[in-house]
Amino acid sequence: MARQTVRAILIGAATVCLAALAGAQAHVAAFGKLAPSSALWLDPDDADALVAKADQEMLAAKGEAVDPAPLAASARLALKSSPLTTGALRQLGLAQAFRNDQDGARNLIQLGNRVSRRDFLSHVWMIEDRVAANDIPGALDHYDIALSISDAAADLLFPVLSDALSEPEIQAAFGPLVRASRPWLPRFLTFAITNGPNSQAVAEILMANGGMPADRSYAGLDGQLLKKLFVDNHYDVMHRYALSLKMGPQALNEVGFTDAAMDPALGPIAWELADATGLRTRRDDGQRLVVVASDNAGGVAATRVMFLKPGNYSFNQTIAPLPESQSGSVTWVLRCLPAGSSETIWKQEFPTGTAEQNYRSPVTIPAQCPGQQLGVIVKGADTQSETGVVLGPVSMSPIAVK
Repeated sequence: MARQTVRAILIGAATVCLAALAGAQAHVAAFGKLAPSSALWLDPDDADALVAKADQEMLAAKGEAVDPAPLAASARLALKSSPLTTGALRQLGLAQAFRNDQDGARNLIQLGNRVSRRDFLSHVWMIEDRVAANDIPGALDHYDIALSISDAAADLLFPVLSDALSEPEIQAAFGPLVRASRPWLPRFLTFAITNGPNSQAVAEILMANGGMPADRSYAGLDGQLLKKLFVDNHYDVMHRYALSLKMGPQALNEVGFTDAAMDPALGPIAWELADATGLRTRRDDGQRLVVVASDNAGGVAATRVMFLKPGNYSFNQTIAPLPESQSGSVTWVLRCLPAGSSETIWKQEFPTGTAEQNYRSPVTIPAQCPGQQLGVIVKGADTQSETGVVLGPVSMSPIAVK
């Protein structure tokens, strides 16, 4: 992987983390709301206050070289007062790092982690150290601990980890965290799906490790991921991920408004009904779509993505007007979804009429059309009355080659 790039990001993250935690560490045990200088005025040997003050001074350096001598002296004073102060051991380690003694720094920081694993900055340093050693599982172990002990860690580390998911080594090492369903994982997946650039990597990691963990804290994330894959044009991964949800190929290609085809867990692969000005949509108890369009208005009433195989199909539908409804039109549109294209391969307009009617239309899916988006457009009549239609049943059946 691009270790130098990741290291640069992590070094920047460590500086930001220091900014976030310098204030937090000022809340010393005996005087929770006092700044370190105030606490030290009352007790010059207060170990927690000594550590917080030294962290603030490192922060004030704004990335410039830090003199290791006073940092080490302050840490020793804190340890003399309280020998099990993890932050002080970490600061002794940092002093060695500033002297270019990485082995000495690592030994001291690891010693502090054996005393307590709750010093966040220790884990930030260890993340960088493990990445430098190309120990990706070790780096992720420290990510796991850091994210588990600090609520502030998510804002600081999620962007770094999300960006790194494109690396195959990260994807392989991330699997155990998915299988263990770590407490921070639902928040991270939400972030990575919503904000991250690697929806394809998220899907591949989940598929390789048994899918989204079965816990209600992950509810809705499958649909969100499928939607992001659609937006990012990862249609093949989107198809495979949908199949991995064990919905079955029939549900993925069901044209009708059935329960399976309306399942929100399928994201854009399920029917998405419009809710727009001049257009109202709902599904009735008979698994039919009811659409009401205002006068001379209308629009896309419903859309969904499908993965029909190339070949010839027969599109069949029943259209019935609502009572006292004006005539309008129903137009079905099928588009190809290869990357970088949105070719319309079939478009058919049907009048709504004044009575229930059955319609049939031939459809051909070309070979270079791995994914499709199907939409239905309802337009109202050019009157002052509404146009209401009931669509269904609807089906698309393969035509056997003779």
